[in-house]
Amino acid sequence: MELNIVATGASLKGFDLSQIPKPIMAINYAFKYVDYDYLAAFDNPVKYKFPIDERLHTNYEWINRYKLKCNGWSRKHRREGIVLQDNREIFGRSGSLFCGINVAFKLGYKQLVVYGADMALTDGYCHFYDDEKVTDRHLIIHYNKSFERHKNTRDYILRQIQRTDKSIVFK
Repeated sequence: MELNIVATGASLKGFDLSQIPKPIMAINYAFKYVDYDYLAAFDNPVKYKFPIDERLHTNYEWINRYKLKCNGWSRKHRREGIVLQDNREIFGRSGSLFCGINVAFKLGYKQLVVYGADMALTDGYCHFYDDEKVTDRHLIIHYNKSFERHKNTRDYILRQIQRTDKSIVFK
């Protein structure tokens, strides 16, 4: 089974997201721009106003704190790689995209196609929905450090799944 994952990288600026076939998992604010089947949003969904319904996948912490009715996952142990065992624990170290990838595998998807996982500022933008380029020097430094961690995580996960029946294509 294949799942398309829509991240928020600026390389998707101007891309016709309606051309991405279903099923779709939106990452964070990508939910505003695609007709999604799943939403992976592991930051506080109340604070960031993510839709809270059966499509949302988030931390147990938020579900317990706010008594939410959605799908909860444990990131407490902050493993280095994705968790392939049949339980509610997922990789928790590096952002909603990688948590979403782990959730997708737990949901039974074997082939993932990821759009917009730039892991870099693209033409000065961080997200495809941003109206202004990132110009603050401290924010640029912060993003670049974050993106390096994300690239390391991506590479680690790709090595981890090499000997499995799972695959991830980053477009």
